[in-house]
Amino acid sequence: DDLQWADKESLELLTSLIVDVDQLDAHQRCISFVGTYRSNEKYKNQSLVDCIESIERSNATQVTRMQLGGMDIEGTNAMIADALKLPIRLTRPLSVAVHQKTLGNPLFVKVFLTMLFEEHAISYSFKKKRWLWDMNIIHQRSMDRELAAILSEKLLSMSREVQETLTFVACFGMRIRKDVLSMASYDSEEASRILSCLKIAVKESILDEDDEYFSFPHDLIQQAAYERVHEKELR
Repeated sequence: DDLQWADKESLELLTSLIVDVDQLDAHQRCISFVGTYRSNEKYKNQSLVDCIESIERSNATQVTRMQLGGMDIEGTNAMIADALKLPIRLTRPLSVAVHQKTLGNPLFVKVFLTMLFEEHAISYSFKKKRWLWDMNIIHQRSMDRELAAILSEKLLSMSREVQETLTFVACFGMRIRKDVLSMASYDSEEASRILSCLKIAVKESILDEDDEYFSFPHDLIQQAAYERVHEKELR
């Protein structure tokens, strides 16, 4: 995943593993590799471009390209209807507007809905016992900023302690085991403080949590948290 961030040496090793498969016996060639990258960032990493071209020029393996686009309106409507627990016929006008703003990108849809909720453009009516929305406000709202900037603002809106904890967790990658967090803490009080901060992030949908891990739901969120690390701290 995220090959656009890979270093030259890792990509050269990857290329060798895939291209040199023709040197194996026929019964040893049962290898399937799936690599993903952001197409809009591929050309920022020349080593990735060279890796892809080398693999495609090789006759040792079959290459299949897949372009993962956004959801269509029906998919967006199904996602929103499920989130709001409403029939798809009721959410369709909202979904059409959201799709126009987000082009069906699932993360954009989630972030956009959260923004609308925070701005009270979407709210729950206890009288009608269902979610309602203001189409006038929604049509005026835009997603013209970079998503990374929006996520950074979301992080900055949280307390300094939560921000620092998320940056710490981001240094481990997309996810971290809970037992590793315990080992990385100075004492039980520190571990309790970190856990409390992460619980706040989970509540704000910045992190996901299961029995074993805390994880970032998207690499852009992890990237936004990681980029708060000062260069001297990386050293």
